[in-house]
Amino acid sequence: MASSSSSRPPWQERGGGSSGDRGASGRATPAGDLTVATAFAGKHSASLRELHSTSHTLHVLSGTWNVNGKALHESLDVWLNEVVPAPDLVVVGFQELDLSAETFLLNNSSKASPWEAAILAALDKRAVPGGYTHVVSKQLVGILIVVCAKSRIVPHLKVLAVDSAGVGILGVMGNKGGAGVLLRVFDEEWLFINSHLAAGQSKEARRNQDFAELSRRLSFLDRTPASGAFDAIVWLGDLNYRIDLPNETVRAAVAVGDYAVLRKSDQLLKARAAGKAFAGYSEGKLQFIPTYKYDNGTNIFDSSSKNRVPAWTDRVLYRFAHPGAWSLVSYTTTTALLTSDHKPVTAHFIARAASIDSHAAAAAAQDARTVALNLVSALKTSSTPPQLAVEPSLVDFGELAWGHPLELQLILSNPSDTLPAMYSLHRDPATGLPLPSWVQLADGPSALAGVLAPGASTSLALTVLIGPDAVARRTLRPDSSGVAHLEALLQFSLQGNPTSPAIVVPLRGTYKPWPFGASLNALTRSSSSDVPLHLWYLLEALRSPSILATPGLFTRAAADLDRDVASVRGLAELLALLSSSPAAIPLRAARGELAPHTLAAALLHLLASWSVPVIPPDRAPEVFGVTMSPSPLLAARTIIDSLSLAHYNVFWYLVAFMGEVLRCADDSSAPAVEDLLSVFARVMLREPDAINVWPERTAAKVAFLALFVRRPCCATAARHAGQP
Repeated sequence: MASSSSSRPPWQERGGGSSGDRGASGRATPAGDLTVATAFAGKHSASLRELHSTSHTLHVLSGTWNVNGKALHESLDVWLNEVVPAPDLVVVGFQELDLSAETFLLNNSSKASPWEAAILAALDKRAVPGGYTHVVSKQLVGILIVVCAKSRIVPHLKVLAVDSAGVGILGVMGNKGGAGVLLRVFDEEWLFINSHLAAGQSKEARRNQDFAELSRRLSFLDRTPASGAFDAIVWLGDLNYRIDLPNETVRAAVAVGDYAVLRKSDQLLKARAAGKAFAGYSEGKLQFIPTYKYDNGTNIFDSSSKNRVPAWTDRVLYRFAHPGAWSLVSYTTTTALLTSDHKPVTAHFIARAASIDSHAAAAAAQDARTVALNLVSALKTSSTPPQLAVEPSLVDFGELAWGHPLELQLILSNPSDTLPAMYSLHRDPATGLPLPSWVQLADGPSALAGVLAPGASTSLALTVLIGPDAVARRTLRPDSSGVAHLEALLQFSLQGNPTSPAIVVPLRGTYKPWPFGASLNALTRSSSSDVPLHLWYLLEALRSPSILATPGLFTRAAADLDRDVASVRGLAELLALLSSSPAAIPLRAARGELAPHTLAAALLHLLASWSVPVIPPDRAPEVFGVTMSPSPLLAARTIIDSLSLAHYNVFWYLVAFMGEVLRCADDSSAPAVEDLLSVFARVMLREPDAINVWPERTAAKVAFLALFVRRPCCATAARHAGQP
């Protein structure tokens, strides 16, 4: 039972083609009318479908194991055969299946077969009548997801789609990423995803970003995990979230079985609670021993020189559309397997899958559609135009603040007693979008059009947000008094009668771009110094070695850049302080009143807000050509030397600051340097969002900054830049 209107009901798949169908009169009905009719009758059809379904109870085993590139030399039955009774459906995810260079570069899948065979060999020990069948596998480098099922239920399974996406090096390589399988189980759609997210104690923000990327980029029948348009989603894998406690505290708690104290500091549990990752997902209680990191071949936690902190890196989370349809029976680990430095994890579910009486459901759907088609026909032949009322007729958001969303609901109603109202939002010919960049539809693209029955009404939620996207699209254009007047028209078109006028709802608000949204040149002039005072005070607050040594200082802040500032603890207050009394910030930071990550987020917001970034977008072609130059550093210096004085000074000031961050950071590895440069490249060499996230362009920007940040002269620049 698909949980979203974006899922295609079974009777549509078995119905007529896109060219049309036969209405009640037997004449051909245009495909467009069918689309409208189906949308109009959707809820009615869905409710009738519920009446013609039969429930089937299935035991589902979902497991995950990071095998650390090791060859299998022990049976999997101690892991897969712990569940009682024998599972009907088995979904297993492996990570680091193969760590060889050939696999990394060529995505060689030759290592999958032995593991698939090992799964079937273990399951066959169950002596289930008919045995088990391998249904499907999907691999991305070392990430493998395998689906097996009792042979008796295989006729009721169908593989609808598989997909994979990398989020590793440069955001695309498959050393980290995910692979998924969408199954039709009877008449429901179950999605299983296996992922391997960024490693490292301090890489929590990067893991959150990896999850968001996979949720957006994995696609199954044109639907993403982020859409939630599936009956069930089970997301498993080495998610790599750690425990934010000292090593000795964690090991002492494990020794006495005090997992409650560990759960309080588990990064994934905290990220879910804050809505930063896996929002809307659930998980069983963590009451088993941490699954990472062990000395290979033992049950002893890491005793190497790195002495890593034990953690629950290996997890199974889930999201179900129908309350009560799935229940978690057990969630545990298996310590008997010694091949890897991880221990496998298993989640056992009891699930109810629905099968539909297709003939009865199709008849019910046809009845509902016929009613809708008759209404559409009446609309097209009526001499009376359709009607649509929208309240309020004018939306004034008033004075807006940077990063603070305001929400408003429009009420759309159909006053007609006899005709439906088929409406859609008119797109601006200049942008192709129905709304300006500072206004969003809370319900996404599904709200762009709709059908209202006679006398019916619905709500349309609007959210206005002044943030980096509004700046990137050059929305903020202040007048002589320094105030930007934001205006737009929300236009609803009515279909079915050419005489129907469009309904226009004006939107307006004001915003004063200072310092957020102002030009770097203007801020510098007002400061009577080499760099804007807002920037100088903020960097002075950040320059404490203890602050700069904070793990994941800027990668975590970057993950918060596009969020509502009110949802990031302390950020709204700090941004207000930066606007009104920036000189107070260093002192308050020295007293410990401002959190390091909040200060870092404020810096990124400030840099992302400037109407023209530090390196203007029109210099982008030159930036991307630097690495092809015979002398990249000379070519890069030529670009910087040609900038205006304010942009030139700020560039060197930030380069010096990035050098300080790298000198103070605990992790100075190449990936850590790349992470920091990626964050600053996003805001210093900003482009329109549509291309700002292209991995190849990000890589070029990072390479450009690396030419300067790794130079010894940065320390000299720091001594001469920006003194007020």
